[in-house]
Amino acid sequence: MSEGITPLVWSIIAKYGALASCFDAARSTLMDWGINVSLKRIERLTYLFGEIGINLRQSKILNLEMGHLSNSNVLKEQRVVIAVDGGRTKIRFNKKGRRSNKTNRHGFVGEWMEPKLLTIYVVNEQGKKIRTSAIPITNDGTYSGYKEFLKILEMYLVNLGISEAKQVLLIADGAEWIWIHIPPLLKKLKCSLETYQLLDFYHATSHLQDFADAAFSTNNERQQWFRREKL
Repeated sequence: MSEGITPLVWSIIAKYGALASCFDAARSTLMDWGINVSLKRIERLTYLFGEIGINLRQSKILNLEMGHLSNSNVLKEQRVVIAVDGGRTKIRFNKKGRRSNKTNRHGFVGEWMEPKLLTIYVVNEQGKKIRTSAIPITNDGTYSGYKEFLKILEMYLVNLGISEAKQVLLIADGAEWIWIHIPPLLKKLKCSLETYQLLDFYHATSHLQDFADAAFSTNNERQQWFRREKL
């Protein structure tokens, strides 16, 4: 028990506190679950949950740098997919200066920022994603730039035992930083000889569509060519 609630309840509060458009919406959803807590408590528990997670992640990164990070062997003899991509989120920054006389609040500006994101999961022989407690799906990301992202990715791969994986597939879009830095990282971590790299389907087909738009004069020709080539 921590903060007067069970770990399950805390994780549910943090989940909806993070996913909902606002803490009011999160509170409405939580009440449907039978969890009746105040807005201020939802906000505090959500931020505290995230802070604990970031501190735990940073501790593991430090252990990696000192050579003390343990290997859990989760990925031993598994077919592993590493998916990397950039996102797009608008972050609110408070304006400097005095508060508004009407609302007693600072104004704010919204700036678009790109989080760098990763997903590590295992698939079976048919390529279907495996979802079990023994082989968890790992999701994480950061706003801190590609250098910090590479530290996070390396930490997870070492901790999960990527060097013992049977096969490894890296999937990503065409961002240059990914293809410059991640394949050498996989080689450094002694990944399987059966390590492959793949441009993800969405981004590959978007380039095909761009070509079709430029190469053909009618919509019928564009769509026929596009449908044939994307197969």
